[in-house]
Amino acid sequence: MRGIPMGAPGNGKRKVVASTLLIAVPALMFVRRPVPLLQWGFFQDQEFAVFTIAAFVFLVISAILAFAHAGWGIREPGITVWDFVRLFLSRYFVGEMTTSLYGLLLFVIFAVILTAWLPESIMNGDPLLTAGFIAYFIGTILITAWVFPRKIENEPDDDRPAPVDYLVYALSSPGNWSGVREIECENLKKNPKPINILPLYVSMYYHLNPHRKLRGVYLLTTKIHTENTGETGKDQTSPRPLKKEVREELRSFLEKASECLGVRFIVHWPLDRPESIGNGEREVFIKFVHVGNGNIVKEVYQSIASSEIEERIKESLEGKGEVSFNITGGTAVMSSAMMLHAIRGSVHAEYLKQGVFDVEPTELLQKIDLNIFDVDTLVREIRDYFERQYQRELTKRKRGGA
Repeated sequence: MRGIPMGAPGNGKRKVVASTLLIAVPALMFVRRPVPLLQWGFFQDQEFAVFTIAAFVFLVISAILAFAHAGWGIREPGITVWDFVRLFLSRYFVGEMTTSLYGLLLFVIFAVILTAWLPESIMNGDPLLTAGFIAYFIGTILITAWVFPRKIENEPDDDRPAPVDYLVYALSSPGNWSGVREIECENLKKNPKPINILPLYVSMYYHLNPHRKLRGVYLLTTKIHTENTGETGKDQTSPRPLKKEVREELRSFLEKASECLGVRFIVHWPLDRPESIGNGEREVFIKFVHVGNGNIVKEVYQSIASSEIEERIKESLEGKGEVSFNITGGTAVMSSAMMLHAIRGSVHAEYLKQGVFDVEPTELLQKIDLNIFDVDTLVREIRDYFERQYQRELTKRKRGGA
């Protein structure tokens, strides 16, 4: 998403080429007889001279491929090849091992180098062979950086969000949503009043004008928006009908939005027939995803993961449509869960600047540059949030018992 992700999906043809090189180089260790052309300098009378030279050639080729043909840099803003190396084990070595033959080959190569070849060459006091193994080891990582080229998103150069096909937005507590009907269309896009559904309109306007990309909106709902069906446990996140007053407020908002945006909304009300709102030529669907009470990160995350949103995310990874999570609405926990989804591949994230009114959407919406390297920071923030909540509860109980 947002900025430069760690790497694009692995290229199949590149995996074949890389696998061939990874197998061919160590195979040269079987060429142990002296080669006349290699009987010079340090390599004179070296049993593994062919392999050692091939390993260094392999290292040079891998470096050229990684830096010149895969987009990885050494010194530049953002993510570099050093970030790739830093997270190589967790992101590609371990991840690929469970999903492809190339990953399994990497596992075998790493295991043999680190547990057999390299220790044995060091114990035998063979510095050139040791250097060859190290060169081959580093080359393996660099050739993998070529297999997984750096993926650069086609985003605006400034802080504006990238236009997307699908928007995910968490509904806040319903309240005076129908009040938007009193606002002129020209002012509606500028967030004129502190109505908590206006950020949704601003975001829809942005992705429709002038980009005209938006095809659908997914609204996350909680128990405050839906009828109490008496379900417990896992059933708490199953689809349930909206409360009558919520549905009416939302319909009123969508009628105004349709009029101002010039689109026709196809609203897929939960457990009900789709409804067409507005008369615009362009259609934008509205669908709902129930996430329980909205205060459990895992519950919200899994609700999104088991919904149609997950299918859209997978499509975006294949270049078939882009998804953005707008974290302005809903609870802090819902925003955290959405951010955990937004770190994946080419998924985006955005928010509306707080306390800013009567300005153009381009000045209101802010993209979030978050990627896989920020996960540790995000997790710490979530942990600190719950720690603060825990301390507040303790304080309340102490006061209550006093």
